[in-house]
Amino acid sequence: MRNILVFGVMLCLGFTLSAQNLNLPIHVGYFAPYGTHIGLKVGTSLGGKDWKSNTQNEINRLHTIKINPQVGYFMQLNVQKNILFNVEFEYRTHSSNRSFYPLVSVGMGYLAGFQRQDGTVNLGTGEIDHNIKTIHHFVPTINLGFGRTPQQKFGYYFKLFYGSKISTVYAAFFGAELGVIFHIIKK
Repeated sequence: MRNILVFGVMLCLGFTLSAQNLNLPIHVGYFAPYGTHIGLKVGTSLGGKDWKSNTQNEINRLHTIKINPQVGYFMQLNVQKNILFNVEFEYRTHSSNRSFYPLVSVGMGYLAGFQRQDGTVNLGTGEIDHNIKTIHHFVPTINLGFGRTPQQKFGYYFKLFYGSKISTVYAAFFGAELGVIFHIIKK
């Protein structure tokens, strides 16, 4: 399962790093669905050209729309492990003289859950061999948060998300993400 996660991250980064001139922001965050699960999410931002509006006192209001592909892994100890492949469409607005920004985004993702089920006991060693059930979900989310764009090296962000795990059964999917943003610069 870890190999799938590493392969997915390398594949996403490999496609984006093939450009000649690149100033690519990388997002790495602590991902906590339901507040009790432990996880990590890695992603980047594509596109995102700023456009100006509301010029007042020589300060421009900047608006940006970005596409953020992400790969996440989270688990609940001894119960289940999950891999999330997600794409967020993000809208930001901020003043040209500030690096702090609020954000709103809509995400669409695929969640594969590997859940422990019943098991058998090896009477010789006492170990339990659990059966693993794979559950597939479509996960649309709405995200609200804020962040600070990287000035020298690092920036940060915080997001709250809410959505649904859609498969044969509907379930709520909510939590928070806290992370850092840094740039890979290639010339």
